Amino acid sequence: MSDRGLIREHPDLLRQTFDLHLGRPRDFIDESPRMNRGQNLPHSAMKDALIIGLHVKGDPKQLGKSNDVCQVGLSIFDTRHLTSATISNPQHQSLLVTHDYFVGSEKHFNRNSWRFCFGASSHGKQTTLDSLQQEIQEAVLNRDLILVVHGESGGSDGRPELLKAANIDLHPLYVIDTQKAAEGIFPLESPWSLERMLELLKCPFDPGMLLDAGNLPNVTLRTALLLAAVDAKNAPHKSIRDQVFVSTLERIGRDFVPLEEYREREKKQEKARYDRAQNRIQRRDARLEEAEERARKWLPANEADLGAQREAEEIMDKAFDEKTARTLAGWWMTKSGSWKMINVDDP
Repeated sequence: MSDRGLIREHPDLLRQTFDLHLGRPRDFIDESPRMNRGQNLPHSAMKDALIIGLHVKGDPKQLGKSNDVCQVGLSIFDTRHLTSATISNPQHQSLLVTHDYFVGSEKHFNRNSWRFCFGASSHGKQTTLDSLQQEIQEAVLNRDLILVVHGESGGSDGRPELLKAANIDLHPLYVIDTQKAAEGIFPLESPWSLERMLELLKCPFDPGMLLDAGNLPNVTLRTALLLAAVDAKNAPHKSIRDQVFVSTLERIGRDFVPLEEYREREKKQEKARYDRAQNRIQRRDARLEEAEERARKWLPANEADLGAQREAEEIMDKAFDEKTARTLAGWWMTKSGSWKMINVDDP
């Protein structure tokens, strides 16, 4: 299939998922049997499925090394929530259920789990990639799946590389790429980044959030819902019920994100990093000062040696750690034949 065909396909997949053709041609859907797979909701042409976002950060194959970590984010949206009761009741809890899993280094988990905005991250000494894979598969058990990604490439078998990388055995009905969907909905000259798309769709986010694998599936699902709403608004024929349904998609896509809380945590982390850096500098300076003081106990034998001493001091001042300082101190004391070798470890 040509790139143009792929771009056309993804908006059609959104319409098929939420039954938002709204009088527009269905030829492309009818020509592709895979788009018609899966069950529909009762009395509806909308898919009865879990729409999931998934992101994998790190290389699962490297988990045997002590400092390596694999982080997996999973976000789930159940189309069964889009019932008439949900549509008529604008007051709802978040319908996007999001999980953030860490496997591997506990140090990495402690340093990075604060970025997750949609609950508590999971990490345990007994957590392995196998147990994580099983937990993900149990979370979507016995339901049809529709996978939403942003700019993820698929292999020859159609499965996205992220599923293969983590060896997650999921088989979605089809995959919606929000990047390609946006190209089919908007007149774009080039593919948009996820950050740019979130800005355009007025979805609440902070750029720092996008560094976390746990947050990415959530905002990617929000992007899909908002793209479906924008595409539906362009349809020529919409009933009042259709308009209410589109408003529901927008409300879910722009649902509350604890940005203020996230930014407060970010400030605390920046201060903690600054404090750690200052402590390292102070310890380094103390070690250098101690090494230099020991070295300067040895005075030059004559004026000729004074220049060598000053040259060595200039070099020593550029030392970055205790080991370098010790090496330079030993070299300085032996630069002149009249000097005596010293051991800077001596008290």
